[in-house]
Amino acid sequence: MPLKCLRGEEEIYAFNTKSDEAWESLRKGNAAEKDLRMPCCGAQEIGDRPRFLLP
Repeated sequence: MPLKCLRGEEEIYAFNTKSDEAWESLRKGNAAEKDLRMPCCGAQEIGDRPRFLLP
């Protein structure tokens, strides 16, 4: 996931998604709905955690 993605009008920031459970929820929700989008171009987001946020 980039620093920011969009789910409808909601802005989701990677640095605010801290727990493994929150990441898993994002992944599962996006797998089902395919609703995470890149803010720059509207492309579909795959929901991976950015490398700089990995433990």
